[in-house]
Amino acid sequence: MINAQRQELYTSLYCSNDAALERMWDYKLIKVDALVRELLNLNHKILILGDGVPIVKKALAEVPAENIVIASSVFAMPRASSIAAVALEEYAKGNAQDCFSIKPFYIRKSNAEEKRDGDHGAKS
Repeated sequence: MINAQRQELYTSLYCSNDAALERMWDYKLIKVDALVRELLNLNHKILILGDGVPIVKKALAEVPAENIVIASSVFAMPRASSIAAVALEEYAKGNAQDCFSIKPFYIRKSNAEEKRDGDHGAKS
């Protein structure tokens, strides 16, 4: 999860199947309290990591969360070696892309765009 400011997070949920990860949720922008409610309702052990952990940790302090484990702070940011490993797997599958074909993926408008358009954050 990534801290999106304003008590919101960019997040997704993955399940570990053997040596691969399978995405269970689409990428989304969600309020911290709404995410905590969703995670508490899941019937699985959940490991959370990313730079959004501190605000989730604060929200979890108020509720019993036996199914949620917080990863060490050393896992807060992705490592270049992890990204390279994923890229190598994709390359081996024939899914190579050149750097000019990669496009940014935006979940939320920028703050300036939201002010211009009158939008203010997640709808959760």
